[in-house]
Amino acid sequence: ATIIGDTIEEQATYNWIPTIGLANPSSYQTIASPTETTTYVLTKSTPCGTSRDTVTVLVYENNYSFYPNPGNEFIRLNYTSESHAFLNVYDAIGRIVIENYYLPSGANQTVNFDFKHFSAGIYFFQLNDLNGVKIKSEKVIITK
Repeated sequence: ATIIGDTIEEQATYNWIPTIGLANPSSYQTIASPTETTTYVLTKSTPCGTSRDTVTVLVYENNYSFYPNPGNEFIRLNYTSESHAFLNVYDAIGRIVIENYYLPSGANQTVNFDFKHFSAGIYFFQLNDLNGVKIKSEKVIITK
């Protein structure tokens, strides 16, 4: 969610268009949570006249896929992301086996992870944003 808006002015009315994804479309400031990139128009009317301003809230689609799953020697991560991320890989009992692997933003990125020297078993791939917030977690099985 993104806070968008103007500074408050007495004796003014405010109107946001479109209203989809807005917490309060008649407030000078509101929270926008659109599901797709949206340009909002704020109209402010006062006794002295009307003014308009626009703001665009960008919504990026992040896409991450791990394969083959199950795999044996290599696990490939294909992804498209508008923001940087970090990957941690944990074994079945929670020990970290790959820590803070940096994933730059970009479209159609591919990273190969070498599991030749790892034991067969279940591993958990966890993607985090730069603030440490989990983006995605996936169970991956390594066979030998």
